[in-house]
Amino acid sequence: MSFPIWAPLSLIKLLNHRRSSSFRYNYNVDDEVCRLTEEYSHALNEEKIESLRNQLRKNQFFLPYEEGDKLIEKLISNPSMKSVWEALERRQISDRYAIDIYTVCDSTILAWRHSPKKSPMERNELLLNIIRTASALRELIDQSEDHDFYNDLEAISDDKISWLLDALNSGNPYETPKEHIDYARFSIHEIVPPIRLALLNLEMKTAEFLKIEPLVRKPQSKNAEVHHFVRVLSNYFRKTYKQPLHETVATLACVALDRDDIDSDFVRKLVTEKS
Repeated sequence: MSFPIWAPLSLIKLLNHRRSSSFRYNYNVDDEVCRLTEEYSHALNEEKIESLRNQLRKNQFFLPYEEGDKLIEKLISNPSMKSVWEALERRQISDRYAIDIYTVCDSTILAWRHSPKKSPMERNELLLNIIRTASALRELIDQSEDHDFYNDLEAISDDKISWLLDALNSGNPYETPKEHIDYARFSIHEIVPPIRLALLNLEMKTAEFLKIEPLVRKPQSKNAEVHHFVRVLSNYFRKTYKQPLHETVATLACVALDRDDIDSDFVRKLVTEKS
């Protein structure tokens, strides 16, 4: 398949490589949830199914291959993209600039798809509940003398420690496999915080999250995905290119999300107000 002369060569090569690869990542969360629900129907209620869905979503880092291929194809064949790539090439900050743009689009689409779509009030209540729960658990552990010498690193199996040693090609003064494992666990203990401190850090970090304004205040509205995409891309260009590039963001949103009603004025207004 041929592409326009203005299409970034790096994306053409990436698309060709993906299509020629023997490995095709087509993992679909909804399909996996259906499969597991059928297999374990006796043990899963609606609440557990939704919890399972959320866990599976967190393990998906990019769009399935077929969908990702279509996204790349749109980015290098849609005539509207010509001005985008020409503008970005003039500002080129690395050889990977085109792949980085595709990656941001891919991850942003996936992030919204897997977002729990909570309202700001629901989100804040969840964060406050995490803070309260972590604090309560930390206080309970402090009151329990049985946990005085509890070492949560014991939960790390010897097999995993052995894998870590092999991965790091660790050279330490001990000779037997068991001594290697014990020494590695001791070393990890020196850098991994104990559970009490981990819970305290969780409380503090969650309190910081509470101060962050959500990108989309009305996640159930029909334009919520567009608002999310535009704000993420705008933040990316401000941080990476030191410019808002409203026209570029508008074109990318139209192409990636198959829309025709987004222009630079829409983007400019959106990124300067709360949705």
